[in-house]
Amino acid sequence: MSLNIYLLKLVATGLILCSALTLAAQSDIKVGKLKINHLDKQKRKQGEWIFFDTLGNIRMSCVYENDRCNSPVIFYENTDTAFIRFPIKDSIEVFCLYKNGKRYLGNFVHTSDSTSNIELDPDPAPTEEVIAAVRKYQEVVITPTYFFTQKKLNDFTSAAFTGSRFVFNKSLRILLTISSSGLVTNVEFPKDKDQLSGEEERELYRIYSTMPRWQPLFYQNKARATKVLLGNKSFITHFYYYE
Repeated sequence: MSLNIYLLKLVATGLILCSALTLAAQSDIKVGKLKINHLDKQKRKQGEWIFFDTLGNIRMSCVYENDRCNSPVIFYENTDTAFIRFPIKDSIEVFCLYKNGKRYLGNFVHTSDSTSNIELDPDPAPTEEVIAAVRKYQEVVITPTYFFTQKKLNDFTSAAFTGSRFVFNKSLRILLTISSSGLVTNVEFPKDKDQLSGEEERELYRIYSTMPRWQPLFYQNKARATKVLLGNKSFITHFYYYE
């Protein structure tokens, strides 16, 4: 359940996304001398994974084995542990909230794959603020981000378009399918958004299908496949998950 102290120091001093974050043959994310977010040859998540927000702040960590989380899921606020979700056992998911110097224990009682009820230990008595915090982590969303930063996405598209024989001076909408491991698995072009020739579509498909991997969507305590709509300015305009 512990997180490497060196990594936390890097996060706290803002070094991760400024200079230290790189890809190692797309099988690992490299932070300084550390390797995290590993994918095996079958593209399954293995070992310690760390999720960040779009500013590079650490949001969550857990350990995967063969694409399945087999450890507590730890959420952070300002690098401090804020919430822990323990593995589900018999439809019961124990959690621990750290709030205002106190620790609150409870359960998520899963009634289906997508819904759960909250049970809170009455000691200490939970306030409305505490209940709201638990609900936030019950439905927690960590959005998909390319290479964990908008600048890297801009750098990628700028370099790719500069090296292309096509000049894309029209409005573009590219719909990417991102797997639960962060890999681009499909590239689509909404017909109501774009006026592209067949050659232009093939060139854009080549560009975006070869992107280094993303940080996948994390929603309701699970990494999920998602679709991301990009505009010609390279910003994320929309995302949603699907099973």
